[in-house]
Amino acid sequence: MFCCDGLKNLIASAGERGMSVLVYERPGGFVFNLQARAVSKEAEVRYSQTPPRLPIEGNITLATNIGLNYCPFCGTELKTLVTSSTLKQFETLANEHKRIDQRPW
Repeated sequence: MFCCDGLKNLIASAGERGMSVLVYERPGGFVFNLQARAVSKEAEVRYSQTPPRLPIEGNITLATNIGLNYCPFCGTELKTLVTSSTLKQFETLANEHKRIDQRPW
């Protein structure tokens, strides 16, 4: 299902602090996003309910996504990973990642 262990590890890190890859299902097929998180999704939910006092003015970006077409480790075109034999697995991942990336507000 994955092109390499690097991608497998990034996908397994979804919702955690640091770098990860999330999979989303869109009308045109599956898309992959490289995500950087300053805090885990769990901490983000807690902070949205009771924002911590920080000595910083303005807004803080807790997570950001950018589109990803190729594996950052081995260069495989990611859309080629979705085949008839992996379709169900990618649908499951997309559903999990949709829950991870929902905004609490």
